[in-house]
Amino acid sequence: MIDSDKYLSKYFNPVETDQALELMQVLDTIFQYEFGWLLSGKRVEHQNSEYREEAQNQVNGLTQGVLLVYLFAIFDDYTTEKMRGEWLTADEKKLLKAYRHIRNGVAHKHGGKRAKTWRNEFESIMSSDQAFSNAGLVWDREADTIDLTKAQVALPCHTMMRDLAQKLAARLASDKKP
Repeated sequence: MIDSDKYLSKYFNPVETDQALELMQVLDTIFQYEFGWLLSGKRVEHQNSEYREEAQNQVNGLTQGVLLVYLFAIFDDYTTEKMRGEWLTADEKKLLKAYRHIRNGVAHKHGGKRAKTWRNEFESIMSSDQAFSNAGLVWDREADTIDLTKAQVALPCHTMMRDLAQKLAARLASDKKP
């Protein structure tokens, strides 16, 4: 546990600032280790090329989903509702919710089905030129599914969270809400 009394002279909101700084360090560390290990991937080997391709796509989608669940577990462990609610801009919250929508679909649904929460934020981001443009997500509006089998969504989510942690640390330390 962080002893907030020893930090009072350093900056405002010492406990929360230190949490954001620790989050930055953790995100940097996992990028070098867990992310690298998982994204370097396990290559599916099989004689049948059609089977191999389909199995590899499923492994890739699962890897992206597992990384999203992992990222949000870490992010939520180092941030509080208050930090996420009061210290992020409306656009930052919207993007975080859109990623969380994908994460919730992975964690609580099957076969790419979409979670109920944060649908509007996801749809708004998907309809704009924002964060998901290079992620390779396939959103089937008719089937109401999100396909991660050819996506690279974990890396942009990691980058977004790292940027948010840095912004949170700066805002909290200077006591300047957006």
